[in-house]
Amino acid sequence: MRWLRRLFQKSRADHDLDRELHFHLERQIADHIAAGISAEEARRRANLEFGGLERVKEEVRDTRWENSPR
Repeated sequence: MRWLRRLFQKSRADHDLDRELHFHLERQIADHIAAGISAEEARRRANLEFGGLERVKEEVRDTRWENSPR
């Protein structure tokens, strides 16, 4: 049963991470738009600056793994 609990906790953690990263990406886009950049260009720049959501997710997962108690 522990493995099932861990699976759900991981799933919840991944969902929370996804929501948080999207929030920050959208904030970056909004900041660019507020600075007078078109929505399309703002999204492009934010994605470039952010470095890609999947890459950031992997970095966070790697950091969590390194810092998790064993």
